[in-house]
Amino acid sequence: EGSKTTWLHELAHAADDRLGQARKDGDSKENREIVAELSAAVLATLLGLPDQERGIPAAVTYIRHYSGNKVSKAMGLIDRACRIVDSILTARDSVTTPVAAAPEIAA
Repeated sequence: EGSKTTWLHELAHAADDRLGQARKDGDSKENREIVAELSAAVLATLLGLPDQERGIPAAVTYIRHYSGNKVSKAMGLIDRACRIVDSILTARDSVTTPVAAAPEIAA
C-alpha cells in the first residue's frame, strides 16, 4: 500500500524477531506475515496515520491470503501482535526525540 505501512510491517518483523517469537518451533512464514501485517495496521492507527495511508483494506486482503481465509488463524495470533505493538511503542516512548526514531512517521 504505502511506504509508511511497509516500514511498519518490516519494523514489526524486526520486533517479532527481537522478542524471539519468530523463532518458535513450528512457526511458519504465514504466521510471521499475518502478525507483521496485523501489527502494522494497529501501529498505523495508533500513530494517527490518515485513513488513506493506513492501508487497512490491503492489510485485510493480505491477512486473508496468509491465513487461508481462516479468521481463527489470525485471531490466534492477536496476542503475539499485541506484544509486538507494545514493544515498539515502549521503545518509541523511551526515545527522547521521536523524530530521531522514525522521522517519516513522527512528522
